[in-house]
Amino acid sequence: MTSPQPYYVYVGTYTSLIYICQFDLLKGTLRSLGTASGSMNPSYLAIHPGRGYLYAVNELPESEAAVSSYSIDPRTGLLTLLNKECTQGAAPCYVSIDGTGEYLFVANYTGGSVIMFPILGDGSIGQALTIIRHEGSSVHPHRQEGPHPHSIVTDPTNTYLLVPDLGTDRIFIYNKEAGLHRAGFAEVQPQAGPRHITFHPQGLFAYVINELDATITVFRPGTAWDELIPVQTVSTVPTGHAENTGADIHVHPSGRILYGSNRGHDSLVIYQIDQDTGKLAYVDHQTTLGKTPRNFVIDPTGRWLLVANQDSDTIIVFAIDQRTGRLRTNGQFLEVPRPVCVKMAQIS
Repeated sequence: MTSPQPYYVYVGTYTSLIYICQFDLLKGTLRSLGTASGSMNPSYLAIHPGRGYLYAVNELPESEAAVSSYSIDPRTGLLTLLNKECTQGAAPCYVSIDGTGEYLFVANYTGGSVIMFPILGDGSIGQALTIIRHEGSSVHPHRQEGPHPHSIVTDPTNTYLLVPDLGTDRIFIYNKEAGLHRAGFAEVQPQAGPRHITFHPQGLFAYVINELDATITVFRPGTAWDELIPVQTVSTVPTGHAENTGADIHVHPSGRILYGSNRGHDSLVIYQIDQDTGKLAYVDHQTTLGKTPRNFVIDPTGRWLLVANQDSDTIIVFAIDQRTGRLRTNGQFLEVPRPVCVKMAQIS
């Protein structure tokens, strides 16, 4: 049987390097190809949906904070730095691209702001178009003394931007097509700390993982994604478990299973999704075989899940049971120092 074109895997880290790997979808094997340098803390990554470019935030103080663009060699997967732009805020922690591939968005965690850039024809980043500074606070005296936007993504219609803000316990909503005009917001429970958001593949529901209280909140849209209506909130850890923060969240390509990562419990929680209501039913917890699972990715076929354990310096490969969503290790792992984000792409 002929192997399909391999997927490239890119790992953002709290070092000065982005790690480049190759993943075999048939065997579930992961091997290192090389690294790319740029500047310190290329932590969170985004890959252009239609062209061979990668973007990385440089999670640094405001005077040095930037977002960098790279071209991807389709034959080797290796990266070439194109340019950098200042993010005009400290500790940029998330970068994403809109559905047209025309715009780049960054969330500045410590800076309390979000910023919009154009993507130029050669894949480089243009000068900032819009910057919005959040205001507000919430209950936690040390983590919610001010705004801390933690992610920024477009809705399934590519009309609105949704920004979970850990510091205010709100998901801010902006109309992308109206120059980031604020369209509204949704609230989670006080001291929940919304972190990352993902959508059902059919665009029916949204799922937010809350960092501080280790929960997942299910939302459905109103007449459009400028309104989020809460449906359910569930825990990401077993009852009674302390010292845990929620981190990353993804829906399986089938739309039937949701996964969320736990730092402290060092696990992935697995939930089954009701296709009519979006509600979650508990399936299992799977240890990530390492410490502090900061981020994970599911391959486009839904066969494999790769998790980045930040404090044990490993990327672990799991096979996904297609019926239940449960995970089992296939023994494959790769040592990568301080991994923060893992992304997968097939570049043609």
